[in-house]
Amino acid sequence: GYKVTPVIDIWFQTESGGALISSLPCLVPPKPESIAKPLPGVDVAIIDSFGNELSNDKTGTIVIKKPHPSFIRNIWND
Repeated sequence: GYKVTPVIDIWFQTESGGALISSLPCLVPPKPESIAKPLPGVDVAIIDSFGNELSNDKTGTIVIKKPHPSFIRNIWND
């Protein structure tokens, strides 16, 4: 697929029910080992170990700022 089929990376968790951050080849030029932007409807941030929000060029923990429709709504046997 060299220069024909884009290879993209995604970020998700089992609990999220699907991909949350991804490179959309039609909107964002693909960059190796980069997940690009949150998908529509997903509000994310990068925080430090004290919970302070960081700018996009810093290293930290990815957090989801508010729920979205595909989140799991309960726990097994609860």
